Amino acid sequence: MATTLDEVLQEKQAFRPAQGFNVVGLDSYGAPDEQGLYLVANVATPEEAKQTIQERAGDETQYFIYSADGSVVGDGDASKAE
Repeated sequence: MATTLDEVLQEKQAFRPAQGFNVVGLDSYGAPDEQGLYLVANVATPEEAKQTIQERAGDETQYFIYSADGSVVGDGDASKAE
């Protein structure tokens, strides 16, 4: 898992999609050196990304939606995805 701000920003950059939106999960349950972000899906629209998160409602993973411009869409709480 990234430990410094620079490492966090580098890890985030790695999940910026060339196109569409990446749904990214945060693994916070593994050993500290195994925690981090992982790709769940790449989809075409923010609505599809929210649906992907909603389908996983009930698990305790925090999700993020990254756009090609580097912005993060939504707060990552699957229980609140619309």
